[in-house]
Parts: sequence; C-alpha cells; structure tokens
Amino acid sequence: VVVFQQAHPFSGRRYKEGDRETFEIRLQMRLGTGSYTATAELVTLKDFVRRATPPPGYLFFVSGPAEMTGLVDLGAKFRAGSRSAPRSAS
Repeated sequence: VVVFQQAHPFSGRRYKEGDRETFEIRLQMRLGTGSYTATAELVTLKDFVRRATPPPGYLFFVSGPAEMTGLVDLGAKFRAGSRSAPRSAS
C-alpha cells in the first residue's frame, strides 16, 4: 500500500555516467503504529523513466498514539463541553 508519493523536479541538472549526487529528503511523518519502508527513485519528470538504480529501501517502525488506528495520524483534536439537558415544558 502506497501511503504517500510525491514527485519533485530538479530542473536544469545534467548528469554523465558515473556522476554522483546526494539528495536529502525531509518530511514530517504522522503515521499510525506499524512497520514501513521509505524509498526514493531518480526518474524523468516527463514519463517517469528510471534514471539510476534506486538505493535499498529504508525500513523503520513507528509507535503512534495508542488511541489512534489507521495508516496516518490526521492530528485530530477532540473537545467536549458540558451541555445542559433540554428543559421540559411545564
């Protein structure tokens, strides 16, 4: 199951065979408890043709909030206020 996927263009860069580059990816992960794999690929923006051998996936585990189930934590906030019972007509 793909939880998140995003393409980011690095326009104007040209690489010759054997060139090396480092890319850094940062994101705030708000995931439910479970094991996940993060992957990244270098592809052409126009037709998503792979341009380099992808590195192995990064395996990680998330221990999410105990009261939350599902794949993502939407950051929901709940509040309860007191309400008076409806008054009966006399």
